Amino acid sequence: MAADSTDSTNNPPPATGRSKMARRRGRTGHNLPFATNRSAFTLIELMVVIFIIGIMVVLVVGVGRYVYDEAARRETESTQAAVMTAIEEYYKIQGYYPDDTPIPADPPDIPADIREGMQALVGRLQARDLDEDDLVEKPIKEAIQEACGPIILQLPRDAYTGPTINDGFGNEMRYEPAGGLGGRPVLISTGPDGNFGNEDDIRSDR
Repeated sequence: MAADSTDSTNNPPPATGRSKMARRRGRTGHNLPFATNRSAFTLIELMVVIFIIGIMVVLVVGVGRYVYDEAARRETESTQAAVMTAIEEYYKIQGYYPDDTPIPADPPDIPADIREGMQALVGRLQARDLDEDDLVEKPIKEAIQEACGPIILQLPRDAYTGPTINDGFGNEMRYEPAGGLGGRPVLISTGPDGNFGNEDDIRSDR
């Protein structure tokens, strides 16, 4: 019996899982012996992040530009349609389309800086080329003012800027009395690039 008691006191109990981990922590000094620490991005990772950000910026700018151009195009087409309606009303009253030659400065209410083209068109659609004192022209002037004047005055503020009419891109449109299909009048916008004569021109006869 004494031998059995001595053997049980000399032999320690088997180690448990917790005691094994405690011994392992004592040897390594870390709770997770296989963990690694990273304090910064590598150069390749930074380049990848910058590349992704660049792609996102390009996409955002491209989409924003497309949305702006489409909105400006729709505004231009709406303005052209309204002005062409006024031109047709003018034709019904006068029997001919308004031309784009300079309005003579004889009537006192005609500013001296009236030019040909769009400004002359706006002046004629407002009957500013007719003298009210002439008994023959007075009814015509009133008819034009009643039929065409409100159409011009109801254009968006950024489209009708007083002596001229602009497109949705902020550029003055061009009026050609016989430059459209079948020799009819046409209004032309430069489109997004701001230059006439390119494929992106916006025409009222298309």
